[in-house]
Amino acid sequence: MKKERKIKVIYISGIGRSGSTLLDAVISTNHKVFSVGEIYKYNYLKKENLLCSCGKKFSECFFWQNFLQDNSKIINRMNIKDYLIILNYLYNPFKEKIKFKNKSNNYKLFKRIKESLPKNKEYILDSSKDVARLIEFDNDPRFNLYNITIFRDGRAVANSFNQKTQGPGKNYFISILKWIFINSILRRYQKISNIKTLNVSYDYFSDNPDKEIKRIEDFLKIKIPQDYISVIRKMNYHNIGGNRLGLKKNRRNIKEIKRDQKWETQQNFISKLITTIITWPFNKIWVYKK
Repeated sequence: MKKERKIKVIYISGIGRSGSTLLDAVISTNHKVFSVGEIYKYNYLKKENLLCSCGKKFSECFFWQNFLQDNSKIINRMNIKDYLIILNYLYNPFKEKIKFKNKSNNYKLFKRIKESLPKNKEYILDSSKDVARLIEFDNDPRFNLYNITIFRDGRAVANSFNQKTQGPGKNYFISILKWIFINSILRRYQKISNIKTLNVSYDYFSDNPDKEIKRIEDFLKIKIPQDYISVIRKMNYHNIGGNRLGLKKNRRNIKEIKRDQKWETQQNFISKLITTIITWPFNKIWVYKK
């Protein structure tokens, strides 16, 4: 029986509103990388025939229309039940190897995607971010996984969730707690596993993109083109999900990478003071550690 070749997957993990769409776009400028974006939304986007980042509907996109009859089940594990399973695995001293009752068809889908790509596409990039999906990949020996975890200042993340630009705004303080919870789980998993990981600070990445890009290049053994902004503006991506930056019409307007500091003006003094106190020890370790 012929042994199946491992599929190289770059997985961007973290919490939403941390800059994963931007990071995805930069890494995708390398000719060896094909991004599928937030592929955990695969079944929903196909069912609702929503937009691919190329600007066409799922059924009209020249890449994804080949998957209309595909029956791969990709499970969204962002739910309390699966997170309780993860917590038990991470913190219970009598834990067993993590097992999800419902198995996703990750390998089946990614194998089809790999077979649909030119031979020079060495990596498939998945920016779903969810830690449960990361663990699924890491425990499947058919994947060769490279995890990039992106951390962003918790105050900026919470403020972004609080805004109504992408649906109803979420509570600022609850978002802070969610930021602590998700990132703590990710750091714990990094500690107890042998996963290949690179931690990236969105804030450092935005302030000095060339320096952080060099770290990413060394980690993945790839080369990002020097004119990556120009490439991002011209490339025809076929990834799904992500924020509005991923859409073709919005990518054309990117001029530079710079830090988004809207939280400083959009939150009142008391909110900023309280959340600065709460997030300071975590920001110091996750985001601003040299």
